[in-house]
Amino acid sequence: MKLPDDRRESCKTDFAKDSLSWETALKPHRREAGQPQTKIEVIYGDGTGKLDIFAQGFRTVRMLETVAERISDELAWPTPFTLEMQSCGFINARWTDETRKLTLCYELADDFAELYHDFNKLPIAKRERERSSARSSAPATVSHVNQKLVLNSLRDDGRRRPHRRKR
Repeated sequence: MKLPDDRRESCKTDFAKDSLSWETALKPHRREAGQPQTKIEVIYGDGTGKLDIFAQGFRTVRMLETVAERISDELAWPTPFTLEMQSCGFINARWTDETRKLTLCYELADDFAELYHDFNKLPIAKRERERSSARSSAPATVSHVNQKLVLNSLRDDGRRRPHRRKR
């Protein structure tokens, strides 16, 4: 999906302004060199039903640990807190003062995945049509054949690859 030319230009300016605003707002909260890092605990709840794949994936890539390390390294938090992912039954993320916990719901990840998937359907379909028509009109070259052989050998090396979920 393309932005109109005028919006593309204003987008650059908007980004620069917004970025500067965030830098200004966060500056007093940046952690100084030598200042201790705030302890941020991470918890992964179970994913229920189709959300289990998100729970497994986030645990495997250590997403919350990565976020916790980054934000505790860059920002001086006033007190420790917890980052938690769990199935909530609805799309949500929430902060609870009493427990000092930020809860991110797996449903939110699923919603983003669907949004991304739906947003990219048209550009992907267009690229596939363009590739298909280019392939059918051009003879297969040695490099094209070699590319297919390499891709097939990568697929057959015994490593598991992520599968796209059908919707």
